[in-house]
Amino acid sequence: MEVQKFLRDHEEIVRRLARADRVTYVDPDYIPVKDATAVVNDIEVCLPLEGLIDFGQEAKRLGKEVEKTKAEYARVAGQPGERAVHRQRPPGHRRRPARPAKKRWNRRSPSSGRTSSW
Repeated sequence: MEVQKFLRDHEEIVRRLARADRVTYVDPDYIPVKDATAVVNDIEVCLPLEGLIDFGQEAKRLGKEVEKTKAEYARVAGQPGERAVHRQRPPGHRRRPARPAKKRWNRRSPSSGRTSSW
């Protein structure tokens, strides 16, 4: 493969840029389970996280975050919205009709003192 040859030719640069101890080439059928992955120009780059992250502790932290988000959603969903407030009016309460805009006629002109119609 030309991509793998290119990477092998420039492995030192890749290793320095990634600040990695080593670069390992794996079978294309490899399925990363506990790796962070990224696809760059049709190349799947995998960063093993096995020794860097405690997966059990991270799962607990994420579980707490999910429960916190569910509680927040339930709190917000339980608050009455604008339409719900309108539905909670006391029985017999009717909404006032909107007043028509006032027409202004015969206003005095500030300069002449005469009345004018707009």
